[in-house]
Amino acid sequence: MPVGAHGVRLRGSFDRVEVDSDGAVHIADLKTQKSPVPKHDLPEHPQMGVYQLAVREGALDSVPEPVRDSLGLPPVGEPLQLAGAELVLLRLTRGDSPQVQQQRAIGDGVTWVDLALTEADQVVRTETFPARPNPSTCRTCDVKVACPAYDEGREVLP
Repeated sequence: MPVGAHGVRLRGSFDRVEVDSDGAVHIADLKTQKSPVPKHDLPEHPQMGVYQLAVREGALDSVPEPVRDSLGLPPVGEPLQLAGAELVLLRLTRGDSPQVQQQRAIGDGVTWVDLALTEADQVVRTETFPARPNPSTCRTCDVKVACPAYDEGREVLP
């Protein structure tokens, strides 16, 4: 993908690709987790954002024409319209259906996903891994005692 100074190569797969009646693409990720993602994290949920970026940058271009036709995708070379992504929480139901958490379409141009991947690329290439405390994950972290972001993890010898 043309993200970052050197470009980023991602490999993976989507759980589900859906095309709505307007021809817009939705990416769905099936989850078995026991709790939903906090609502405030959904707009910039990294996994859903990367899925959308991959589609925007051509991840579905290799889908053969017969399959494209059956999904309702436009022919290769024609632009795809993104409608967003969603987490389908299989263990959490609303009536007879799984709970679904949605993320809006990321849009065109440089987005928060492009910036996040650029930053991740830079961190990996420079081998600089600063501690980034996060109250929701640090409280259950098994290696907090070795983390320089906390007093107990800071170096004690000069």
